[in-house]
Amino acid sequence: MDRVSSPSASPEVMNVRFFEATPGISVVLRPDAPVFTLVAVSNDFIRESGMKREDVIGKGHFEVFPKSPDDPHFTGEQNLKASFDYIIRHRQSHDIPAQRYDVPMGDGTFSQRYWKIRNAPVLSEAGEVQYIIHSATDITSQIKAEHKAEAARGLEQTYNFFINAPVIIGFVRGDTYVVELANESLLEVWGRTSDVIGKPLLIAIPELEGQGFIELLDQVRKTGEPYYAYEAPITLYRRGKPEVFYFDFVYQPYYESETEEVASGVISVGHDVTEQVLARKKIQESEEKYRSLFESMDQGFCVLEMLFDDENKPLDYRFLEVNPVFEKQTGLQNAVGKTARELVPDLEAHWFELYGNVALTGKSVRFTEGSQAMGRWFDVAAFRIGDHTSRKVALLFTNITEQKQVEEALKQSEEQFRTLANSIFQLAWMADPSGWIHWYNDRWYSYTGTTLDEMKGWGWEKVHHPDHIERVVTFVKEAWRKGEPWELTFPLRGHDGTYRWFLTRSYPVKDEQGRVTQWIGTNTDIDAQKQAEGLLEEKVRERTQALEQKNRELEQFAYVSHHDLKEPIRKIMLFSEMVKAESYAQLSEASQHRLDRVIDAAQRMSTALKDILDFASLTKTEPFSAVDLTEVLVSVRTDLELVIAEKQARLVVTDLPVLRAVPGQMHQLFYNLVSNALKFSKPDLPPTITVESRLIDASEAGRPPGLETGRTYYQITVRDNGIGFTPDNAEKIFVMFQRLHNRKAYSGTGIGLALAKKVVTNHGGTIWAEGQLGEGATFQILLPAS
Repeated sequence: MDRVSSPSASPEVMNVRFFEATPGISVVLRPDAPVFTLVAVSNDFIRESGMKREDVIGKGHFEVFPKSPDDPHFTGEQNLKASFDYIIRHRQSHDIPAQRYDVPMGDGTFSQRYWKIRNAPVLSEAGEVQYIIHSATDITSQIKAEHKAEAARGLEQTYNFFINAPVIIGFVRGDTYVVELANESLLEVWGRTSDVIGKPLLIAIPELEGQGFIELLDQVRKTGEPYYAYEAPITLYRRGKPEVFYFDFVYQPYYESETEEVASGVISVGHDVTEQVLARKKIQESEEKYRSLFESMDQGFCVLEMLFDDENKPLDYRFLEVNPVFEKQTGLQNAVGKTARELVPDLEAHWFELYGNVALTGKSVRFTEGSQAMGRWFDVAAFRIGDHTSRKVALLFTNITEQKQVEEALKQSEEQFRTLANSIFQLAWMADPSGWIHWYNDRWYSYTGTTLDEMKGWGWEKVHHPDHIERVVTFVKEAWRKGEPWELTFPLRGHDGTYRWFLTRSYPVKDEQGRVTQWIGTNTDIDAQKQAEGLLEEKVRERTQALEQKNRELEQFAYVSHHDLKEPIRKIMLFSEMVKAESYAQLSEASQHRLDRVIDAAQRMSTALKDILDFASLTKTEPFSAVDLTEVLVSVRTDLELVIAEKQARLVVTDLPVLRAVPGQMHQLFYNLVSNALKFSKPDLPPTITVESRLIDASEAGRPPGLETGRTYYQITVRDNGIGFTPDNAEKIFVMFQRLHNRKAYSGTGIGLALAKKVVTNHGGTIWAEGQLGEGATFQILLPAS
């Protein structure tokens, strides 16, 4: 220390006495790492610590202040050594805003303390660190007050959540499953009042006996695994009569302490889906009515299952379903369950290629094709049933063999054509090379109620629907000019004023030089097919609207849950803390232990329910906007400031983009990933978390399937130096409620990474994890760049 002159004492003695009288808790240390020997302590230090000066002077700092066994996450020695090392290296002061460091009481016990610390160097004339002045301010009461306020808020929120939640929530305990909590929604479902609280479940709700619920509760308690049910039927009594209701629910095991092998109770969260189940059944009934339409129509209908080889080349197809007209149209008997090659061994290959392409691409086709092996021609509409993985193809077809024969006969003789044309069921006509129609068959006049004088030339426009005439005229003028066969669909007005849909096919008759000499055309009534297609579209539209309505209801539910359930079980924790503050000392040791367990359990329950609600809120459709991920990480850093400071963590953020996303969900994504890295850090190594990104296209990703070809993505990497995990757990960590460690070692609900994956999926991206045990973890995220 610096020397000053004195007639009665040495300068060093004077400096020490001056330091001892300085207000505040301070000590002077030698920079003899790793011991850091105490050479002087302030009078306030002696008074506050209860130690004697001669017992501490000359001893190492960490010998005087050893590790407390009551602090499982002890970081005091690590952080102080890091601060002292910083001063020695940089010759500058260093502050620690908040640090837990328990103080020995002299009787083998420790007192929990939080300190605000400042460490400053004393430099020699040569500029070297000669001493370190270590000063500490006790902020224990401030930190504990903040902890208590936060806990009280959580208890009150959790309590109000249970009571007022629109979602069904209940809690049963013990081997007889005594009802300890049933919110208003659950009481309404049961048709009971709060009188059931405190009663065994089967005494409170006797009709549940024999429905398998007790067995499910036993299973959840003993295995510790949640049970999920979807649209589960439950019989309950309403107005004295049994009624069947349907519910989605989850049974979650509840542990009062970390040491319990069998859960003490079960939490149930669910909601009534009776309306949507009944609505779906009505849709199924409608589908059956719709199917009866196909059974009664005069066109052939069938469903095929395409069979491919390993290279996706079509080999054959199997008939899964046919309508009654199928046999008449095709001549094939007992086709269901048999393949085409079984029924028609010489069937041409183009049939397999046509239907195979529909199954693989999903593109519907309409075509006319003949089969020499079957001796028939067909007008076919083919479309895939199901999603891109489906290999089922539906056919709606008409046997047009007779039409083909007629068309062939027309080439030989116009008179023969006219005779035959008047006997076919289609409307028929003939025109000159320019498209001037000069002849119609009797079917045309019978259907339209017109005459040749009214219809010749371009008179046919009079019987076309005004909404379609412009389209038809534009099309046929171009078709006449090209001189190639063409077909078109449009509605024609009948003699009774009603319109029916027709398929028109026109063929040019050419001379030896290839010049068109006339046009021959037919109009086939496809109104029944159109009506069937319209019904199909309407049913699809109705089902789509119904699903959209249900999605809106689910979104509203998630919003109400997230917005109105901000006051869950706060009162439970508040009252528990009041009891602890006012009467804790009067309680027996066992009662004190139980009270502490209630508070701890309520805190865990509050956190779990909040995470569940956060996860449910992700189903709500929210608008996308420009989101700067760098700003998101700044906000996350602020939210986790205390944890980062306590663990002396480094959060390194570089090269993050601005992209279109939901701002709140982006914050949830990175908050959970950074929080996860902090939680699973190594106890003896300050966490280092890096977040970086690069722009790639789908071909560079290399993983996983499902990315859109030709689209660009931001690959965002979040990497830490924590405890890591074994590769076989890389998928498991994203499953809700799945944990790789027990609660005593690492706290949490097992929902954070599941929520992160849901956010990425909502944005059309993908996420996966990489890591090795003891070597940290890396999370790779792909998000669309536009």
